[in-house]
Amino acid sequence: MSKKFALVGSAKVGKTIILEELKKIFSNDPKVAFVEEAARDLILDLKPKTHFTFKFQSQIQDEVLRREKAVQNYPIIICDRSVIDAVIYCQALGLEEEAKRLYEKVKNRLPTYTKFFLLDISGIPLEKDNVRTDQSVFRKKAQQLFLKFLKKENLPFSLIKGTEKRRLRRILKEMGFNFQEYDSS
Repeated sequence: MSKKFALVGSAKVGKTIILEELKKIFSNDPKVAFVEEAARDLILDLKPKTHFTFKFQSQIQDEVLRREKAVQNYPIIICDRSVIDAVIYCQALGLEEEAKRLYEKVKNRLPTYTKFFLLDISGIPLEKDNVRTDQSVFRKKAQQLFLKFLKKENLPFSLIKGTEKRRLRRILKEMGFNFQEYDSS
């Protein structure tokens, strides 16, 4: 059975940066597969007027499912986001019924995750980019909803705080790896 880890949290909290560091660390390890963030790719490919709709969140969730299934036979899988992100984003938008529909579609997939790493927004400034337009109020709401969801569903998770290096060190440790073996600085 695979060990699957997901980096989750609001937009612009460093999930992709951490994933890129993990890719460098495990670049020569054929047992490790990475699932790139689907939302960013779909936003760039489809160029929707807004990504804050049920339809678009459902497309993102479908793409996450497809990407995770493509690597399901690897011993270790590390994901930039997860199947729950679309659920949380719909909740944050006030689309409760739609969030329930997305949850029903993936609830049987939740046990496939070994651990969720919820990256905290504390101390991480919201930097705008040309892909996302998330606002700080929405970002805080999404953070709270991630925490509430993970607790309610009794899913294995850790709230990851601190600098990028501290976050990476803690994630590696909780995945069962020694950070010092990979620390080049």
